[in-house]
Amino acid sequence: MFWIGISHAGTFISAILRVFKAEFRRPFTRAAELMTTFGLVQAGFSVFMHMGRVWLAYWLMPYANQRMLWPNLHSPLTWDLLAITTYLLSSTMYLFLPLIPDLAMARDRSTGWRKTFYKTLALGFRGTEGEWAHLRNAMNIFAFAIIPVMFSVHTIVSWDFAAATRPGWNSSIFGPYFVVGALHSGMGAVIMVLAVVRGTMKNMKYFIRAEHFDGIGRLMLIISMAWAYFFFNDYMVQWYGGDKWTHQLLHFHEAGPMGWMWFAMLIFNVAVPWAILWNQNGAPPRGSYLSLAF
Repeated sequence: MFWIGISHAGTFISAILRVFKAEFRRPFTRAAELMTTFGLVQAGFSVFMHMGRVWLAYWLMPYANQRMLWPNLHSPLTWDLLAITTYLLSSTMYLFLPLIPDLAMARDRSTGWRKTFYKTLALGFRGTEGEWAHLRNAMNIFAFAIIPVMFSVHTIVSWDFAAATRPGWNSSIFGPYFVVGALHSGMGAVIMVLAVVRGTMKNMKYFIRAEHFDGIGRLMLIISMAWAYFFFNDYMVQWYGGDKWTHQLLHFHEAGPMGWMWFAMLIFNVAVPWAILWNQNGAPPRGSYLSLAF
């Protein structure tokens, strides 16, 4: 759940900003797209680590076999496998397409087996006007297509919990609630990755500047407001109309041994972003490309 949620924000940031043609996205979209792919790979490894009998992992695949053991399509785990695999393939393609010009540049500046390797990945890209037009069209198609894929994948993951009968989990708003929560945590991960890259790699301060963090901060503020709405919507309904078991669960959240984590979640997810991200100190001057983009 953690790695899938982290991976969603990378695709969302890159795709939604490409759809709205916000040019300031260029310095950090590659890091966001890479985080998406590696997050999904780690999520796939987590499934096998928690499976127990890893050698029977092929039972998850829907195929006919001699023992007539078909996977249960009513199980959310089967749909998780299909959804995550689809999202991994689409996000990998979304990462690979903008890498083609860079791979072509590496092909022209390398020798030996590296030249052959980059030549294969570059797909014969030469940088002509027609090739750039086809590449831009392909990226636009993927940007529009991968956003609903991202929403559908995390909605299916949320149904693993929403379909249960346990108090506090069988909620009808878990679909959008989990999508917004994934964007919230994943966007924070993107910011931390960019901060580490900017602080440790040479000359990266020229490419990743303060206005880029300002733009992501504004997105973070909007996502934080949406997450707070869904959280308190879910809380108020259970507090006002829930049964006694739900009330006990809410009391355990607030006054139990882990209550400090519950309050820390609200402070860092709601109070801190609302207190600091609305401030425009350090923002680029009015009329700049970032102001126009937002």
